[in-house]
Amino acid sequence: MLLLTLMRKVIGYMVTWTTYGTWLQGDDRGWVKDAEVLVVNKKLETVSKKKLQNGPLRLKRREKEIVRNCILEQAQRRGENIRAIAVFSNHVHVILDRCTDEIESVVRKYKAGTTAKLHKAGFACAKKIWTRGFDKRYCFDNKELNTRVKYVTEHNK
Repeated sequence: MLLLTLMRKVIGYMVTWTTYGTWLQGDDRGWVKDAEVLVVNKKLETVSKKKLQNGPLRLKRREKEIVRNCILEQAQRRGENIRAIAVFSNHVHVILDRCTDEIESVVRKYKAGTTAKLHKAGFACAKKIWTRGFDKRYCFDNKELNTRVKYVTEHNK
């Protein structure tokens, strides 16, 4: 019941996901699991590296444009309002208003759609482009939402 009450108050989300192999569990920069930022763990990072099926994937300029445009097109088609988006060589940030679909479903569609577009364009020939899962931060008021928009916008410069 508490979760339903909180979800009714969510006005937006900040979601972040990374490209395959570029930010592993145990990483020096810290890493996120179940919305908790965890500290470096060299042993875990070594195990994570050994599990990679191919090397880390970094997006080039044209690939980043494809990803950005694909997400914006998908959002427009489904009536989702994206407030800010930043696509980097190793990760994506999207700030969007609350959606009718579950945020997990929305991100899954963004990742699947961008993967298909990249493969169709002949880019990112690796089988895996994105890491499994994503980080989500709930925004409960306009101040919180605007702070996250500002972060992504400034991070994108």
